[in-house]
Amino acid sequence: MFVNIKSISWLAFLALPYIGSHRPNETDIPVFRVQPFANSDVVLNSSWISARENLNTAYIKSLDVERLLHNFRINSGLPSGAKALEGWESPGVGLRGHFVGHYLSAT
Repeated sequence: MFVNIKSISWLAFLALPYIGSHRPNETDIPVFRVQPFANSDVVLNSSWISARENLNTAYIKSLDVERLLHNFRINSGLPSGAKALEGWESPGVGLRGHFVGHYLSAT
């Protein structure tokens, strides 16, 4: 885990009034007010996190929606021309639909 040294110094500075026998009172405790902000105010700079986000986005967009819907169509009696997925999404597996739920959450 990487910790910003400036953050540690700032936290230590805040703790100074409480070190030793000094007993803090209400005026010693800093007050922080939470302010709402728009999602657009947050920017993810280029980093390994944004690279992973881009990789995941590309993967999600590469999935064939027709294949993801195959089991749902078959279960509801609708025809499906798509090839069934394998693994957890195989028609004979009790967990089918599990991955599709993750897909729906991601999109």
